Amino acid sequence: MKGRLLKVLSLILATSSSCNNISVDKSETPPPPIVDILTPPKEPKEFEGFTVIEEGQDPYRCVGQVFDKDHVMVGSAVQIAKNIVLTAGHCIDGNNLMYFRVGEHDYVIKEQILHPKYKIGEIIVNDIGILVLEEKTCITELPEITYSKSDLRRYEELTIIGFSRCIKKKSNPGSFYYFGIVLEDPFEFKFNSTKNAYIWFGDSGGAVFEDSGKLCGVISSFRLHDLTITEMSATPLFYHEDWIKSVMEEHE
Repeated sequence: MKGRLLKVLSLILATSSSCNNISVDKSETPPPPIVDILTPPKEPKEFEGFTVIEEGQDPYRCVGQVFDKDHVMVGSAVQIAKNIVLTAGHCIDGNNLMYFRVGEHDYVIKEQILHPKYKIGEIIVNDIGILVLEEKTCITELPEITYSKSDLRRYEELTIIGFSRCIKKKSNPGSFYYFGIVLEDPFEFKFNSTKNAYIWFGDSGGAVFEDSGKLCGVISSFRLHDLTITEMSATPLFYHEDWIKSVMEEHE
């Protein structure tokens, strides 16, 4: 019995020594970059909280991608009239956007228009812009827009469409909900998820639909805290009705 106890004790000490070595090795290993933690496997069939939209089975063809002169995708965008497209202002700022892609069709961007009060100093205030196309697109079903703030209620379900990782996705039912407008960021609304779903780079300019199916905002940003996305934001269209309509009247 005594010999057996000694054997067990020696195994415990050996294990303890081994663990100490492992902890030293871990301290010398740099933590993985954020993108490795948050990026799902390549070519997934379904993302957390989203379903990939297959070509030919797309009820949201009005949501497309925008590319710059080097054919690099800058972000997402949503068509609201025959030659008028909404996107996030920061997708336009500093970029020379060349075309809007819907499915396999590319449409040349004739003019890119930032909101006149896009920034105050260096701070982005109204993160929205309009793209004017040279010709009307093949899209026949354009979204109905709500400019009414009262159409949005706290915890109302939202549908998110965007092109993060260059893949078009639709959020699953119940993945996202409207939270509201906070005092610190009065020109955007917050939305969140209880389903571990999140937006990512490439979704900017994508569409946010309220629970009756009306377009209510364009995706603008997310915020990271402790390697976790804690809040997501969109530019509400109810703040910009007059500006959007005036640009449409001038360029349609």
